[in-house]
Amino acid sequence: MEKQNFKSLFGIFDSRPKAIDCAKYNGLFSNNAKVVIEEVTLSIFAEI
Repeated sequence: MEKQNFKSLFGIFDSRPKAIDCAKYNGLFSNNAKVVIEEVTLSIFAEI
C-alpha cells in the first residue's frame, strides 16, 4: 500500500511563474505532485 501525503498551498499571485516558485519554495512541487493553478480575472464586477 502506497503512503499518500497531502499538502496544500493557497495564495494569490500575479503570474504563473511566481505561483510555481512559491510551491517549490514550500516543498510542494515535485515529479509526483499535482499542481492546480486557477486563473481568475480581478477588478471585474458583475451582478450574479
